[in-house]
Amino acid sequence: MKVKFSKRLGAYIIDVMLLMIFLSIISPIIPKSGDTNALSKETTTIVEDFANKKISQEDFIKKTNDISYSLAKATYLDSIVSITGYLLYFVVMPLFTKGQTLGKKLMKIRVINNDGSEVGTNGLLIRGLILYGILSSIINLVLLLVASKGTYLGVAGNIATIFGLINLISFITIIVRKDGRGLHDLLGNTRVISTEEGDVAQ
Repeated sequence: MKVKFSKRLGAYIIDVMLLMIFLSIISPIIPKSGDTNALSKETTTIVEDFANKKISQEDFIKKTNDISYSLAKATYLDSIVSITGYLLYFVVMPLFTKGQTLGKKLMKIRVINNDGSEVGTNGLLIRGLILYGILSSIINLVLLLVASKGTYLGVAGNIATIFGLINLISFITIIVRKDGRGLHDLLGNTRVISTEEGDVAQ
């Protein structure tokens, strides 16, 4: 039986929100390598100057890009913690909870291998890298640490666009395929089933 898309979307939203809340709580205690408050205030000033036509669009783009890079550099430890949190939540935890995250448990669904066996590390890792932006975050972090500012700023936006399209394709394939398997399921050789009594796995 194909799991309703609304259930999968609900689980996705719950999981991402829970993680975002957790990460926002611990973020203040993670060391920063720069004055993020000053950078944030500078961003506000630049936006106001642009709105009041005190600076050109070209200057606005250049200055906001510079600040975005500085903020990314100052908070790279936050990125490492975030990536670790996503891996623990979406890859490690489901190994011990029969393919369920908290969101999936609330929505009464779980992930299994396509052959019906319990999902393993490889399947969960592939799903997590694609569906939850973990691979995108890793690539961004590596670029931030090893590439020049120009390269990072030139590539980071494209990476976000590419993975955004991949996510969109994943959601579309969930909706249009009769078995409800998204791109991440096809690549990870997994599927999502209902845990409600009376529902039969396809």
